[in-house]
Amino acid sequence: MSNADEAAFPVPHVAMPEGEHIHQGVPGLTKREYFAAMAMQGIIAGNQPVCFVADCEKKFAKAALMIADAILTALNASIAAEVWKHE
Repeated sequence: MSNADEAAFPVPHVAMPEGEHIHQGVPGLTKREYFAAMAMQGIIAGNQPVCFVADCEKKFAKAALMIADAILTALNASIAAEVWKHE
């Protein structure tokens, strides 16, 4: 599982006395979905004029996904740099 596919708000496993593990709730959004939603919120709330161009919503969605992917790439690079720094 890549970092992008991990849960944005992970739900802990609960160990039962009998040794089985259960989830509390559902995993919810992935990190990529969460970052894209936040980017989309910023794009829509920004000082952009109302879009009357064909396929405008698709362009906004693509931009939000590109921003989310850039965030995840930067986070992965930061994590990798931190690991190398301590070795």
